[in-house]
Amino acid sequence: MLSNILSLNDSCFEREVSRAGLFIVYFWSPSCAPCKVASACVERVAEKFSGLLSVGKANVLECPRMVEKYSVLAVPTFLFFANGVLVERIVGFSGEGRILDTVREILLKCPVASTF
Repeated sequence: MLSNILSLNDSCFEREVSRAGLFIVYFWSPSCAPCKVASACVERVAEKFSGLLSVGKANVLECPRMVEKYSVLAVPTFLFFANGVLVERIVGFSGEGRILDTVREILLKCPVASTF
């Protein structure tokens, strides 16, 4: 299932999120217990919205420049980019519903984000 989720690091991060459309970046850490639950959620969201968005996972240990640039102070953190612009952020994990609602809201507000 992870094949449709990109692994991001400092060298490819900007290139990937600047693509047209909706892109979710999931910042995580191997030592983060809630990240394990959130990871399964991210996989389901990527599958549910396949073709409408892209998803990338960023281990905070492998992308310190992006952690600093986007002020990621806690994990898990979800950043939502529409056509390369950061439009929403969720810090912490409060369930799959919140991520799904955020994706739907962005797709409604940014119709260009849903065209690939």
